[in-house]
Amino acid sequence: MAKKDKKPKTAVSLVLSKTPSTEPFRDFNKLHPAWRIASLEMCDPYGWHELEASKLDEIRERLSHLEKLTWNEILILQKKWNHTVPTASLKKPARDRLTALGLDASFDEITSLRLNWKGRIWGFRIDGAMTLLWWDPNHDVWDDGT
Repeated sequence: MAKKDKKPKTAVSLVLSKTPSTEPFRDFNKLHPAWRIASLEMCDPYGWHELEASKLDEIRERLSHLEKLTWNEILILQKKWNHTVPTASLKKPARDRLTALGLDASFDEITSLRLNWKGRIWGFRIDGAMTLLWWDPNHDVWDDGT
């Protein structure tokens, strides 16, 4: 009598090794910016409410141009014009306004984007998006010595 093979046989070969998967580290500086406008200030001293249509077109064009860049290109390679500033080093009226908005304890730094020689756009960067807050046509929020 022939010996029977007592090893179990399967039609499918199973792979029993697993490798853990995690979400890869995201470097937000490699992302292109997006803009959030719900927090735009529409009152003095840094409000968007007094903006002329021609200036609004200039700002739209600037933000559109910046969308083609990464945050690394904007804040690192162009740091002379665009940069973060510690909120503690802002001028007193700007710090007071952050306190009135309840943002003074939420953020340690604020981002400044240069529009022209004096004009700045200020806001808070969260991940790849910047929440636009202030329009600063006279460079009144922070004194960088220029």
